[in-house]
Amino acid sequence: MHPDLTGLLDGIHFHTLCEQDSSDLETTLAAVKVKFGDLISQVKWLNLGGGHHITRPGYQLKQLKQLIAYIRATYQVEVYLEPGEAIALNAGYLVTEVQDIVKNGMEILILDASAACHMPDVLEMPYRPPLKDSGEAGEKAYTYRLSSCTCLAGDVIGDYSFDREIQIGDKLYFMDMAIYSMVKNNTFNGMPLPDIALLRKDGMCEVVKRMRTESVRLSDISDTKTLRAGFPDICRAIKEKETDMEVTEKNRTKYRMPGEFEPHEGCVMIWPERPGSWNYGAREAQKAFVKVAEAIGESEKVYMLVSKAQMENAKNQLGNVSGVTLLECETDDAWARDVGATMVLDEKGAVCGVDWQFNAWGGDFDGLYRNWEKDDRVAAFICRTLGCPCLDARPFVLEGGSIHSDGEGTLIVTEACLLSQGRNPQMSREQIEEQLKYWLGVHKIIWLPCGIYQDETNEHVDNVCAFVRPGEVVLAWTEDETDPQYAMSLADLKVLEQETDAKGRKFKIHKLPIPQKPVCLTQEDVDGFVFEEGEDEREAGERMAASYVNFYISNGGIILPQFGDENDKRAVEILQKCFPERRIYPIDARAIIVGGGNIHCITQQIPGKNI
Repeated sequence: MHPDLTGLLDGIHFHTLCEQDSSDLETTLAAVKVKFGDLISQVKWLNLGGGHHITRPGYQLKQLKQLIAYIRATYQVEVYLEPGEAIALNAGYLVTEVQDIVKNGMEILILDASAACHMPDVLEMPYRPPLKDSGEAGEKAYTYRLSSCTCLAGDVIGDYSFDREIQIGDKLYFMDMAIYSMVKNNTFNGMPLPDIALLRKDGMCEVVKRMRTESVRLSDISDTKTLRAGFPDICRAIKEKETDMEVTEKNRTKYRMPGEFEPHEGCVMIWPERPGSWNYGAREAQKAFVKVAEAIGESEKVYMLVSKAQMENAKNQLGNVSGVTLLECETDDAWARDVGATMVLDEKGAVCGVDWQFNAWGGDFDGLYRNWEKDDRVAAFICRTLGCPCLDARPFVLEGGSIHSDGEGTLIVTEACLLSQGRNPQMSREQIEEQLKYWLGVHKIIWLPCGIYQDETNEHVDNVCAFVRPGEVVLAWTEDETDPQYAMSLADLKVLEQETDAKGRKFKIHKLPIPQKPVCLTQEDVDGFVFEEGEDEREAGERMAASYVNFYISNGGIILPQFGDENDKRAVEILQKCFPERRIYPIDARAIIVGGGNIHCITQQIPGKNI
């Protein structure tokens, strides 16, 4: 270096490539000493650069400390390191969804993520990103090639194997994504950038930056001349629908969960077959499901999800039922309310589905069966089928039967369910409320202490209390003080009498009796079940959570469970007064309650658009 420039030099910087150990740093340092040793003693600092994988297991930290101590003692300079990659090592996830599965020599998963756009190191280094619950090709039972929907033939992430068959709609989780994969993202071929979310230690997940533009279906462009005009006009239509990228409290999309009594586009049901839920091959249960579908189908569409194995049987029984559409979908059980998407409306009145985490009503803590993977995919399937956005609320655990909305900002839940250890034990009551308010657009949550006695869902609210209309509810009730339900319903009544809804209204409460005589499983009932290992088994004499509150409100009627009890008629009379504009459809529901739930549990409404 020219002597005149030496005085202007404050420090020296060098770099030791990437993902190196301290022995590599020692080699680089020796070369720097040869070339620049005379200058090091004249500067204030020496920057050892990046590439130091100090957080990697097995990294020689002791040697690194010795090198730093040697430099400081020999040259009397400040020593700097830039271990940026090491700080973010093994942090961050890229969540992608399987869009399609094609076959070309092997099965190929088409993802909404791209190597070229979202993890370019895969092609540049090359690099194989770790994928949650996967193995090398051939290591596990099912091997797939992971690709993207760009036009690049080489946009291949790699070959991975899994313990189970992958389905369209499944979400895959790439790990170690917090480093260059994020900063090198691009939008080649129209691929959107991933949204950025913050996953907190307590399980709360918050989208901090929305990167995607609003998708536009060709059906959204109402003017057919636009389509005929060609691509430029379509591009302009899309441009007009672009949304602001930066999400703030003011401009983020807000949602509203309508009341069930508001107009519906349709209803989702699932055909029963699980041997551990529906005894004797689900023969009687299927007949009851047909009756429910018939009643609902008189005033709104019914989408019945049916497994491939049961499709012919379902066609035979439902083929003549008006308004019913059969959709092939594999599920673990038939509780559409709990596994299906919770339907909400966005600010423009368009239908969206919230996909909660499902864990069979308690997961490893007290879940009712061991494997619920198929059920956990149902919500996404429904959204794809309806062509509506699927809002991913995971990892928040919730079932549709645990919430009731008045459509005007009030939500009713039970403490017994939402605060149970099998749902979101890492979250406080306040944090749970934050999630509900965010996804459902509610402003006030009424926490009832209890549900129905012996309800195996940890006492879902839809068994004990339901909105008739804003400011008006029905409450499951008994006058028998010796019945365990009496104290539970009384505790709920006291809360409702003291509370107001989001609009400040006091509640009008209709007491709806439970069956006079408890509905219990018989030995004949139990003999017809076939339980899997790890599945909750039923016993003769077990009291079932029979409640008339578990009804479904269709566009034209109230689909009301009946139990062959003297209070059946009274329940019809009370609800007819509550809903004078709707027809009451009394349905013999004993075959449904034997499965563990009731009519509201097997149905999930789809609200009407633009209401």
